[in-house]
Order: sequence, then structure tokens, then C-alpha cells
Amino acid sequence: MKIAIIADCHLNKTVYKGVMDKNKLSLPFRNVDYMNAFEYMIDKNINEIKPELVVIPGDIFDTFDPNNDVRGFLNEQIAKLKEARIPIIFNW
Repeated sequence: MKIAIIADCHLNKTVYKGVMDKNKLSLPFRNVDYMNAFEYMIDKNINEIKPELVVIPGDIFDTFDPNNDVRGFLNEQIAKLKEARIPIIFNW
């Protein structure tokens, strides 16, 4: 069984909160960096690696209350895995 593990995503990284991204103005640039890396990993798994299971063991977020943009982004990425019929197990 081929299993992909994606750990320590930190999608709402709390450093550099005052420096906003130039394209996604509602988010700090560091959040967007982590989100782009996460999306790359999801797409790479779907299109090239093709695992039978994706596991995210923890640290998806830095805080317990990420903003709605980050939550929506995570939902979009999980939906991609669902559409590709790749099961996912994750721990916040």
C-alpha cells in the first residue's frame, strides 16, 4: 500500500502577520507561502504519486481558530483528494 504523509502544514502561520500578500490581500504572505506549498503537495500526490491513502498527522494550523480563507482553502484541497478518490486521515 502506498501512503503519503504530509506533516507540519502550519497553514495559518502566525509570524509576519503584518506583511500582507500582494495577490491575496486578506492573508499575510507567510500564510500564502504555506498554502501554496500544501496545494503543490496535494496536486503532486493526485497527479504523480497516486497514493492509496494520504495521512496528515497534525499541525495543519498554528492556532485553534484559523480565519475563514484558510479554512476554505483546506476544504478545497480535501475536496480534490475526495474527487480523486484518495482517502485522507488527518489530525488537527
